[in-house]
Amino acid sequence: CQSLLVTPSYCDASRLAVFGPELARDLAKHQQNIRWVIADDGSGDGEVSALETLAAQFRRDYPHIEVYASPQRLGKGGIIHKYGTTIPAEAGLAF
Repeated sequence: CQSLLVTPSYCDASRLAVFGPELARDLAKHQQNIRWVIADDGSGDGEVSALETLAAQFRRDYPHIEVYASPQRLGKGGIIHKYGTTIPAEAGLAF
């Protein structure tokens, strides 16, 4: 069973830069079957670019990271719901 970790983000690249490296190392260390999705909630192209750059850095430690970008603001619950449904229902969900 694959689990999904959704990190919702709205103009939060600078915050993710602080805790993201440690999270990536911890995910790698524990060798769980977890897909990490960084879900941008309509922040705009510059912010999405920054998230993509961070994700590329984090993938050096943990390769199962994806960035999804919503074209419009959905709110924290909306963005989690939208991207939390991208894997089969039997998988776990955390955020």
